[in-house]
Amino acid sequence: SLSIRVRATDDLNASLEKTFVISVADVNEAPVMTSHEGAGAVSLTAAETRTGASFARAEDPDGDVVEYSITGGADVGAFVLNAATGELTFAVAPSYADPTDADGDGVYEVEVTATDGELEAAQVFSMQVISQQIVFGVLPDRSVGEFGFDPGATSVDRGTGSPTGLPVTYRSSDESVVEVVAGG
Repeated sequence: SLSIRVRATDDLNASLEKTFVISVADVNEAPVMTSHEGAGAVSLTAAETRTGASFARAEDPDGDVVEYSITGGADVGAFVLNAATGELTFAVAPSYADPTDADGDGVYEVEVTATDGELEAAQVFSMQVISQQIVFGVLPDRSVGEFGFDPGATSVDRGTGSPTGLPVTYRSSDESVVEVVAGG
């Protein structure tokens, strides 16, 4: 607090003095969404057969702990959210060919809210499931038992044929058989 004393004096030297106390109170400020550049609505793509979706992130200007929750959207039941980290995942890996979102268009919608226990901020996610296809290059000549070959596997969008940049994991015990462990 700050104390201020004011004195007024007139032409006859009569004066009046008054002391004022000014108090500044700190107020709680709402968390601020920082994920996806703080946009209120976010459109993302998610690979079919994968549960990973995105992260919601927020900072609290007061330094309070932020907790996350799913608070809306047509597809709330399709997602799981880690309340402490903001990690948003599909409850069940989605299928491009058989979408289970509310309107059947393959775009899953959910609202995530960050709160400091008193105030909150929200972000709406629209997750479009994309189809993945694994494309292998020519397998090199190797003897049975040689394991260090790269089959040149890439993940591409089935609809456009464009590379997705998503990782492909594979294993083999024989150069003529390659098993895709995880793709896209």
